Amino acid sequence: MLAEVCSEFGRSRLASRTISGDRTRCLQGSPILLFLMLWAAGLPLVVRAQGEAAGTPAASQSEELESEAAVAIPVAWQSDFSQTFKLAARQNRHVFIFFRADWSPWALAMEERTFAHPSVGKALVNFVSVKIDGTSRPETAQKFGVVDFPTILITDSGGKELTRIVGYRSAEALVRVVQSFLVSDPRAAKPVAPQETEDVSVLRRALVAARNRGDLKLSSEIAARMIDLDPENRLGFSDNALAWLGLLHSRRKEWTLAASMYSRILDLYGDTELKSHVLLSLAHCAANSKDWQVGLDRYKEFLREFPRHPDASFAKREVRRIKKLRMQQIQ
Repeated sequence: MLAEVCSEFGRSRLASRTISGDRTRCLQGSPILLFLMLWAAGLPLVVRAQGEAAGTPAASQSEELESEAAVAIPVAWQSDFSQTFKLAARQNRHVFIFFRADWSPWALAMEERTFAHPSVGKALVNFVSVKIDGTSRPETAQKFGVVDFPTILITDSGGKELTRIVGYRSAEALVRVVQSFLVSDPRAAKPVAPQETEDVSVLRRALVAARNRGDLKLSSEIAARMIDLDPENRLGFSDNALAWLGLLHSRRKEWTLAASMYSRILDLYGDTELKSHVLLSLAHCAANSKDWQVGLDRYKEFLREFPRHPDASFAKREVRRIKKLRMQQIQ
């Protein structure tokens, strides 16, 4: 989900929605209802904005996919609950607690689908995360006032509850809640000068805030700092930083600058898991710059390397469209 790509994950409408104490119990449906919920939560959809020029991905798609879904970082669940808050205090991070139970189909659905989605692992890198089984550890669930499963708590390092989420959430919905929390996090409210910290996670949050404000200058400085601190992309943020910059340039229709950002990703991190998105973005930039040959080459490269990608059919249509445009120019 990171660049101007044309797929969007479907949104589940079947789960109950309860945040910060406004509780509604999860639906207790039949197996068919559970199947429908899982299908709605995870089915990739191809979305095209009506009236939009061919080859131009919808803006809403890029906004859904631009952040963290492209790099597959699993959730780093802590195995020792007793050490969770000590670790959070040392690292100055909040705690993400997932209360689950084997008998809850919604808790199992979140484990199998929501937490398996790469965007969730990326979003939760800012937290110390831990799972609590409400059946085997009822005393812990009772301590935090948890009676419904699944329930998610975000707490400070001292165990003080900051946010409560009761009920099933799709990956998209959960990431949206977590990002909203991070934006409102008092620790992230103060602007961060790139040279003041070596904590890449702090810089990442600052980059998100600068990106949301459309502050291209500060975003560029923060991204450069992130790349300096993690040139080998071991934390999986440096390639994302460049991709965010590419997206900002694309939104301003600065296609050449956007393409330079995406090209740097391939130059620096050729084996990045963002490669499919980067190739599509480069093709998109070239097509909008009317550099038909480059656009054609990038789409063909994408199809050679990712023939079964959800956007392969879109790329094939673009190849046909560009060839037709070139023929019209010749004639």
